[in-house]
Amino acid sequence: MRVIKNFLHIDLSKVYAVIINDLVEDEEIDPDWPEFFICEDKENAEIIKNTLNAISFKDCSDLLLSEEPYLTTTEIKHLWVQLKAAQYTVHPVNYNLLNEHVHRVPMSLKSLKRLIPSIELV
Repeated sequence: MRVIKNFLHIDLSKVYAVIINDLVEDEEIDPDWPEFFICEDKENAEIIKNTLNAISFKDCSDLLLSEEPYLTTTEIKHLWVQLKAAQYTVHPVNYNLLNEHVHRVPMSLKSLKRLIPSIELV
């Protein structure tokens, strides 16, 4: 799994962003979860998105089960979606998207490296 660290000289038409859902521009940057980063291709972005969603679901599931141990997996999935707990999507990158969220990349890369230590920054 590879993420672009230095993206100043990349062709934006060939890269994809992984973005946390419900990202609001004027919100503070969350150091716990990556919010916006760029991948070399869609396949890589999808793999990382799926990995982050699985980590987020497990984290949310563990928390919910510690409070309400009787919950079923279906109920936990519903609550995970309803709570909007760190869920990710993949988007083609364009100049406006990059310009709007570029300030989130450094903290996101740190969070990503902490959650997925094997991630390669290129």
